[in-house]
Amino acid sequence: MEQGYNSPFWMTYRQAKELSEAQRDKDEVVRQLRDVEKQIELLLERIIDAEHASVIKAYESKIAKLEREKLLLAEKVDRIVPPKGRLEEFF
Repeated sequence: MEQGYNSPFWMTYRQAKELSEAQRDKDEVVRQLRDVEKQIELLLERIIDAEHASVIKAYESKIAKLEREKLLLAEKVDRIVPPKGRLEEFF
C-alpha cells in the first residue's frame, strides 16, 4: 500500500477538495450572474417609464455593458466545474 501524499487516498481527497472549492466558486459566479440579470430587468423597467431620449440611451448603454458582463460570467461558470464525464480533464 502506498503511503504519503501520493497515495490513492490523498489523491482522491485532494480531488474532492478541489472539486468542492470549484463548486463553491461556481455558486458565487452564478449568484453574480443572477444579480446582473436583475439589474438588467430593473433597467428595462426604467426604460419603459423614461421620457427623455438621453435617459433611455444611458439605460441602453448600461444594459449593453451588463449583457457583456453576463456573457463573461456564463462562460466562467462553464469553465469552473467540468460536466460529468470530463472530471479526469479537471485534474
